[in-house]
Amino acid sequence: MRRFIYSLITAQGANRLFYVLFRPLLLASSFIYVNIVRLIRFFYRINLLKSKKPKSKVISVGNITWGGTGKSSLVALISRFLDAKNKRPAILIRGYGEDEDRMLKEQLNTTVLSGRDRIKNAKKAEDKYNADVLILDDGFQHWRIKRDLDIVSINATDPFGNGNIIPAGILREPISALKRADIIILTKVNLADEKDIAGIKNIIQGVASDVEIFEAEYKPFFLTETSKNEERSLDYIANKKLCAVAAIGDNNSFFRMLSDLSPEITYKFSFPDHHKYTQSNIKDIVSAAKKTNSDAIITTSKDWIRLKPCFNKNVCDIEILLLNIAIKIKNEGSFFDSIARYIHLPMLSKKGF
Repeated sequence: MRRFIYSLITAQGANRLFYVLFRPLLLASSFIYVNIVRLIRFFYRINLLKSKKPKSKVISVGNITWGGTGKSSLVALISRFLDAKNKRPAILIRGYGEDEDRMLKEQLNTTVLSGRDRIKNAKKAEDKYNADVLILDDGFQHWRIKRDLDIVSINATDPFGNGNIIPAGILREPISALKRADIIILTKVNLADEKDIAGIKNIIQGVASDVEIFEAEYKPFFLTETSKNEERSLDYIANKKLCAVAAIGDNNSFFRMLSDLSPEITYKFSFPDHHKYTQSNIKDIVSAAKKTNSDAIITTSKDWIRLKPCFNKNVCDIEILLLNIAIKIKNEGSFFDSIARYIHLPMLSKKGF
């Protein structure tokens, strides 16, 4: 159902006809949804609903669209920066699919607390883990916690979808909501056209003229061979035949980065974000890989968290590779200086960390 809904609102494939047929209903639902959001925001502004400020500094990292902006990589980068500056960060994540939180726990030396009640987890992070900076993963629409810094990530390859609000589009709020942001990161700029990036910046500056805008590239930097947990260089897959599997917020970006490495993609399995893989899925993937004489199955680190238990229940004699993707912010020193300014850390003099 989730996959159908996402393909419907993005008007993909056969569901374009459904989108046209149901567009009036979707637009009416969007009108109701956005006004509920505005009403909630109004209640917070007049203190009918209360926001709480923890003792710690609070950094929110979020977006205004449904998935695919590279938010988790940005959270990890900020956490590493704070750790390097001798702060004690804790990440508060809702944990929709239990993959992003587990991935962050495996990658970072940072407390990661999952759960819908982030007020409770904020107190736990401070009292039990002595946290002094809280990072709200997907926090732009979470108004119960007051924050010191609001960072919004925008996918430069598909910034606002068709411009409509859920369920008629991928926007979670109107574009005008960006005026609440302190910093905006345009992600995946290496996969976007420079003219399009300039157009996105013009739209942002039209609604939030004072916001700081940074650009970030998302590039693959090494492979992991899963059976031995060994690193492989990217040229390892050049000219290989690969069966590709993805269930992240922006599968197309993954497939595009993979194609740039020059393998032959024999088959693509594209599932919705946080997809819970089944044994039937695994059988289909392995079968497709064998029928196409693929040298390996390749997927993302995030997907592997959900795929690994399923593969462990099946004997698979095909190599499984993970494409590890890194975020690189242009003018990184200025970006970290901006974070330091908001949470009162020493400036970095543009040297990064």
